[in-house]
Amino acid sequence: MYGDAMRILIIVPAFNEEKNIKRVIRQLKESSKDWDIVVINDGSLDNTYLEAKEEGCKVIDLPCNLGIGGAVQTGLLYAKRLNYDVAIQFDGDGQHRAEYIDDLILEIEKGYDLVVGSRFLEGYFYKPPFLRRLGIKFLLF
Repeated sequence: MYGDAMRILIIVPAFNEEKNIKRVIRQLKESSKDWDIVVINDGSLDNTYLEAKEEGCKVIDLPCNLGIGGAVQTGLLYAKRLNYDVAIQFDGDGQHRAEYIDDLILEIEKGYDLVVGSRFLEGYFYKPPFLRRLGIKFLLF
């Protein structure tokens, strides 16, 4: 599907996602076999690590919670060290949709260095809960 030499890594930062991580990994695996997956277990206090390992994923187990920034940075460093061409962050809680990854990759193949997806685009199916929408509007002012 992708260019012959294009190596793609899906970085899944996860903190206490034992209830979601297997489903997320399965959705990623069902969507494509052309990419690798690494779960960054960000100091979880639950069984996130074991659940991800049971799905056959590479898991980097951080000794403490670094937060989303530190977890993503760990994944990016891993991608760089292993010479991946593309690194994509994919949330471990299931809010991202694996079927849209190909759209991101197509834009990268056009020559873009950075592509960002958004759940707020017109026509997107996701509508945040009322309190979250209210919070977003409040923070805009």
